[in-house]
Amino acid sequence: MKILVFGGTGFIGSQIVKCLVQAGYIVSALARSQEKALVVKQMGAIPCPGDLKMPETIRDAIKGSDLIVNTAFPSFLGRMTISTEGTADSYNSVCPTRREWLKKEIWPSLQ
Repeated sequence: MKILVFGGTGFIGSQIVKCLVQAGYIVSALARSQEKALVVKQMGAIPCPGDLKMPETIRDAIKGSDLIVNTAFPSFLGRMTISTEGTADSYNSVCPTRREWLKKEIWPSLQ
């Protein structure tokens, strides 16, 4: 199973990535920079260049994924301004037919 993690270098996402890799899954995570890509590689996952604020950059990352785990949330420190709704809009716009092939999506709650 191929699993894509949004927010895979963050506090929660990095722990999920590590657990999934240890469990033997093929895991990829979106990386906005070379530094983040290195972090993803060090966890044993596959970095996918892209930015949730730029929907056109995530098409390749989404394609071929069986499961998407979204842990990208707004930062109270101002580093990230995208909301979970914005994340959904991003990949809905680049991959509107994902329901035909995507088996599952996980959206942790902020509440």
